[in-house]
Amino acid sequence: MDVFWNAASSQEMEPHLALNYLDFVNRRTRAYVFLMEHMRGMNIASNPGELGVLEATTLEHYERGLASFEKIDISESIFLSGSHHYSWSLWRRAPISPNPK
Repeated sequence: MDVFWNAASSQEMEPHLALNYLDFVNRRTRAYVFLMEHMRGMNIASNPGELGVLEATTLEHYERGLASFEKIDISESIFLSGSHHYSWSLWRRAPISPNPK
């Protein structure tokens, strides 16, 4: 696929699940990734089974999960903003460096 687009869902996963999806995206997407996510992560649940996540998925997880991509831009979303602080981010597949001889 040339473009992967996702909005307001990865931050609702635990980091290991989000990284699993991003691994697939990292391997299969040839050109661009667009994300609209809560880059600081969602609220931490008081206990397992309660509202929130046990560990927040943050910008650092997206950067690790999209290791073959470079972040072109990230800015606050004009949609779903307010107390949620979603961000739009655009990532481009990084050029492959030629092997040195």
